[in-house]
Parts: sequence; structure tokens; C-alpha cells
Amino acid sequence: RLLAGGIAEHPTLTSLHLEHNPVLDGGAAAIASVLPSTSVTSVNLNFSGAGAEACAALASAIAAGCALRTLELCGNIIDGKGLAVLAAALTAPGAAPLRILHLSANRIDSPSLCDLAKILHATSIEELALAGCGVDHRVCSRLGPALPQTRVSTLDLSANDLGDAGAWDIAWAVPGAI
Repeated sequence: RLLAGGIAEHPTLTSLHLEHNPVLDGGAAAIASVLPSTSVTSVNLNFSGAGAEACAALASAIAAGCALRTLELCGNIIDGKGLAVLAAALTAPGAAPLRILHLSANRIDSPSLCDLAKILHATSIEELALAGCGVDHRVCSRLGPALPQTRVSTLDLSANDLGDAGAWDIAWAVPGAI
């Protein structure tokens, strides 16, 4: 929480990397709450204990049009509800044009990932990492057809059980892959 106060008062800070630090959900939320008043464009909270409270604060910052372009939240305790809050913020009018979103190794369920696929076309996301998030053939059946209408140029689905059907759904979406 003290760090959040320092970030708010640092006029030239643009990148904040706190991966593998026990910031926890409350600390991550405190940091997120000051983002609208900063020039920070990149936040890395990988393996920091971020969860629902952090997602809500990050969603508020994104919806408020903060400068954030890169958000890395891998290896945390983010679930489907946290993803839903973030996804809603990404499509809010005046939202920060987030370009890179890394959510790998979180506790996100298939229905929530399918919901993300539905709104992806309305976001600025160019790079999406969902490695080890339980992406299965059902998610791929939503994500694959949605990809051509998005700005996504980099998609990480490693360490998931896509199955043959899921792999085909993604492959059909990639021009020249088949």
C-alpha cells in the first residue's frame, strides 16, 4: 500500500514489475487504484497473489482510461469472476486500449473463457496469453471463429488440453495454417 502511494507521486514511471513478490490481492488492488493518475503503461503482477479485489481495482482503472497498455497477471488466484470484471472494463466506453493481456496459470473456468472470446473483437488486445488456464475444445470452438474479427496477432494456448477439435477450431482461424 505504501508502494502505491509512491507510484502515484512518481511522474515519469511507465513500467512496474512486481512479479514473484507477495503483494497479495489487497496490495495489487492498492496499486491498481492509483493507475488512473499515473503514466504507467505496463504492469507485471505475475505470481503476486492477485485475485478478485485486484481485478476489480484494475477494471476500474481500465474503464477510467488509464495509460495501461500491458497487463500481466499470470500465476495468480484469478477466477472466472475476476476475468468477467476485467472483460467488462475492456469494452467500456473510453477504456484504456490494453494491447497485451497475460492471464496464464490462473483458475479461470471454461464458461468465463468463452465469454472472453465473445467480447475479444471489441477490445484492443493484440497479444493474449492463456497458457495453463484450462482452455479446452469448448473454449476453442468460441475463440477460433472469433479470432478473425479481433486484433490478436499473438495467442499463447500452451499447456492446455485443446484436443483435436479445439486445435482445428484455432487452426481454421489462422490464415494459411491449413
